[in-house]
Amino acid sequence: MKQVLESILELFFPTVCNGCEAVLEDNETLLCSYCRYELPATHFLYTHENESFKKFYGLAPITKAASLLFYQKNGIVQNILHQLKYRNQQNLGVLIAHMFEEDIRLSRFIPQDCCIIPVPLHPKKLKQRGYNQIQTFCETLSANHHTPLETTILKRSIYKNTQSKKNLLDRNFDQNSNVFFADAEELNYKNIVLVDDILTTGSTLLQCIKALEKYRDKNIYVLTIAFTHS
Repeated sequence: MKQVLESILELFFPTVCNGCEAVLEDNETLLCSYCRYELPATHFLYTHENESFKKFYGLAPITKAASLLFYQKNGIVQNILHQLKYRNQQNLGVLIAHMFEEDIRLSRFIPQDCCIIPVPLHPKKLKQRGYNQIQTFCETLSANHHTPLETTILKRSIYKNTQSKKNLLDRNFDQNSNVFFADAEELNYKNIVLVDDILTTGSTLLQCIKALEKYRDKNIYVLTIAFTHS
């Protein structure tokens, strides 16, 4: 009976690709074969002087930065991030982390003696949404690379609207405010891998790095799922 009901539901409400909304084949999950093949990888992991790293030139003393995918308006990556962020498709974070597991390992981007810190949501936003869109991505990174995940060190102190609705002037102005703070007195790791979903102007990540300045003896690495020039 259960299989019959599932077949009926699948007939009227087929499972579609999170990248292009095509109906998925029986052997496909989350993304169709076409979208998986067409994912615009940046290959920044293998180049130190990449575009992600250059976003922080003269602004923050980071050790490395990399983004995994190029973001384009109305493209596959935009659709994936939208599903991840607003539709609670948390398995997409798991999938992306697994897809780039070997590249992260071969590039040695995640160093030894480090912890992974996701960019946090304000408690009000977390309560409204019910999840942090990069949580499962970070959890999978942590498991794949045997690296501790720290979710209580960095906190957001000011509730703000999404950065995507702000212009460049507003974002740069925000850099002067104390949006984040580091809650722990001690951090027993030599390196910090700071993780977010997308790198645009770098404003949010710069605010996080500012909050982590109390750990001046730590090396900070920045990793994002996507990168955009806008």
